[in-house]
Amino acid sequence: MISLNQEQIKVYAQLCNLVSSIVKLDVKLLDLDGNKIILMAKHQIPNGLANNEEENKSITELLKASKKNEYLHYINSAKLECIFAGIWKDNQYTGTVMVGPFLSDLPSDLFISQIISSQSLPISDRKQYQDFYETLSILSDEEIRSIGELLVNLCPHDYISSSQLVTPTINNQSNPVKT
Repeated sequence: MISLNQEQIKVYAQLCNLVSSIVKLDVKLLDLDGNKIILMAKHQIPNGLANNEEENKSITELLKASKKNEYLHYINSAKLECIFAGIWKDNQYTGTVMVGPFLSDLPSDLFISQIISSQSLPISDRKQYQDFYETLSILSDEEIRSIGELLVNLCPHDYISSSQLVTPTINNQSNPVKT
């Protein structure tokens, strides 16, 4: 196992930004031990709901033992769903990209009540939890699979900065923009 150096962190920050802008979800970069290096967040997760460090470490250990083409669709005890994929360089595990949280079902009143009870959260903060869960994206199985495949295919490669190519107008006719 090798850890990410500063240059690789910069590269993966660009990858995280790209993934976040495409899938419209939070993206985290985790080191070899499951510690957060970068967070591109659209959501402020209320206390008591996020993955704890032990969960991230366990997930990291699972990914270290996995194959390069495998990703993990994880649902934590607060029913928050995330997708994790390992970053591999020269057949060595170097870190993790996490996408989420999201849900795969609409959160009902009963769902929120069960979360509050199972997580021993204060009932007085119910509105905060309800509002938070209602802001999360609802993803289908196909979308979850597609994000997992996207991560598996992006993570082993270096980020390549692109530039847009624009075609000129020919014979006063409009041409589509090519990128």
